[in-house]
Amino acid sequence: MNVLGITLNAPSLMGLLRMLGFTLAAIALVEMADSLNSGVWASEGSLSFIVGGFSGFLLNESGANFSKHGWRAFALLMACALFVFAAFSLAL
Repeated sequence: MNVLGITLNAPSLMGLLRMLGFTLAAIALVEMADSLNSGVWASEGSLSFIVGGFSGFLLNESGANFSKHGWRAFALLMACALFVFAAFSLAL
């Protein structure tokens, strides 16, 4: 698939497992911070951290490279992050 001049490929199974592990590690970090300070999940910063990390990892596994594609990769990251955030907001 070609988006903004960037050829994206489907991530491999190992890439999806790494993405799942990274996302679970990010959620675990937020949970540990929440146990120390009970207002962490109430802030939008923790959700932005998880959504941004997931979106960046997804694009990296799909073949987008910031040093090679520049602003187009950043625009794709923002679009992906907005889509993931909207889906998460609608699910809850």
